[in-house]
Amino acid sequence: MSTNSSNIADNAGDYDDWFELYNMNPTGIALGDYWITDNLTYPAKYRYREGNISGSSYRLFWADKEDEEGLDHANFRLSGNGESLIIVTEDQGALRIVDNISFEEIPTNFSLGRSTDGAPDWIVFDQPTPNASNGVVHVHENTSHVPSIYPNPTTGVLFVTSTTEIKVYDMEGRLLETHQASNQIDLSQYPAGCYLIALGNRKVRILKQ
Repeated sequence: MSTNSSNIADNAGDYDDWFELYNMNPTGIALGDYWITDNLTYPAKYRYREGNISGSSYRLFWADKEDEEGLDHANFRLSGNGESLIIVTEDQGALRIVDNISFEEIPTNFSLGRSTDGAPDWIVFDQPTPNASNGVVHVHENTSHVPSIYPNPTTGVLFVTSTTEIKVYDMEGRLLETHQASNQIDLSQYPAGCYLIALGNRKVRILKQ
């Protein structure tokens, strides 16, 4: 949730931005093995150094840039005008992206989340469920909400948070391919570099690794 005015308060009584991690595995995950950032130029930005997420469980973090309030307070905020959230881990001496999402403006007290726990698609909820399942709740049907695309960077396959027309351009503006009513594309056939992905009237620059 990138703009929170009344949804849930933190331990200091503040209605701050928050994000939630879900462990879909049956066994626990050590959180100290992962970093969370909103900017890939600073990938090792925030790490929860203590504790695990138990199997099939959730953990909520405050994106309020007030880490003096506790270990579960990240040292960055989420922008209400659009933001990225990226999870990275160390793999053979290098940082590897585990998961990430980029999103546009989300209404106040609405949240962006997986349609169900662990599902690949993302939707906007008008009744957020912090520390609980993304189960059967009302979904915000706002046609002005622009779909997001992830992961970025990518090694090939890209997912879109809603079904739409997708066009792929190179950085010189040449149209490479078009997909009608799709929510997934594959850039594996193209060389590493930057590409423009058109989602309706919006164009997103994607880094292909």
